[in-house]
Amino acid sequence: MASHEFAAQESHAHEAPQGFIRKWVFSLDHKVIGLQYYFLALAAVFVGMFLSLLMRIHLICRRRISRW
Repeated sequence: MASHEFAAQESHAHEAPQGFIRKWVFSLDHKVIGLQYYFLALAAVFVGMFLSLLMRIHLICRRRISRW
C-alpha cells in the first residue's frame, strides 16, 4: 500500500518553474501572487504620486508654459 502511494506521488511530481516568466507571471503559488499584488500596489502609488506632482507643477507654471 505504501509503495502504491509513493508511485502515485512520484508520477504527479512537477519540477519547479525555471524561468522568470513561468515563475512570476504564470504562478499559482499564493506567496508569489501576494508579492505580485504588493508590487502592483507600490507601482500604482508611485504613478499616482508622479501624476499628482505633474498636475501641481502645471498649476504653478501654467502662465509661463502656455502663451495664449
